[in-house]
Amino acid sequence: MKRFYDILSFLTLVACVFLSSCKKDQVPEPAKFNFRFSSFEIANGDYLTITPSVNIAESCSGLEILSISYYWDDKLVATKSSSPFDLKYLIDGQSLGNHVVKISVTYGGDGYLEMRTKDGFTFDVKVVKHGVVATKPTFIPGKEIANGETFICQASLDEEKTTADVSIAKVRFSWDDDLLAEISEAPFVLQHVFSDETVGEHTLTIRYFITGEFEEDRAFDYKIRIKE
Repeated sequence: MKRFYDILSFLTLVACVFLSSCKKDQVPEPAKFNFRFSSFEIANGDYLTITPSVNIAESCSGLEILSISYYWDDKLVATKSSSPFDLKYLIDGQSLGNHVVKISVTYGGDGYLEMRTKDGFTFDVKVVKHGVVATKPTFIPGKEIANGETFICQASLDEEKTTADVSIAKVRFSWDDDLLAEISEAPFVLQHVFSDETVGEHTLTIRYFITGEFEEDRAFDYKIRIKE
């Protein structure tokens, strides 16, 4: 009988220890987190995004992220103190090769008496060089036209010089900062008849929206002369 009570006492102690590890007046342990990166290879000019979340399956119930600090090569680049805790960081002027992202998470939960900070989340991110994107617009009849004359401009990539795996998603044409047309299907051709434009130089802006290997938009200005 004594042995029975000894075993019962032991099991009760184990149960109390287990339950106390997640009760409402403590920070729950274990605390596990997941981090989803937009990519581990990124180029200057692109954004690195990181989305954190609680690993619910391996953490105690009720665990919450309270704040997160993000470091790029030991330099603090952002601290998020409220949801969403995602990072969107512009990679600019960084040397090619590996860099280290470090993340520090402060966590706790509703009703807990204290909060804790867990450091040591480190990830390697490689800065790479994009392929070349070259544009090649054509102008008909040319860059000098007259009022009443039909002006045609086709926006396209220079296939011989473009080495990146990209394509054009859409093109926006503007004349002296005023929108002329936005075209979302190939071929990206503007056909326009100018009237009552002042004689002299004007600015045609062609903005390319690139998609594929990376996504970005690039704008180029061209001087178009209205002749008498």
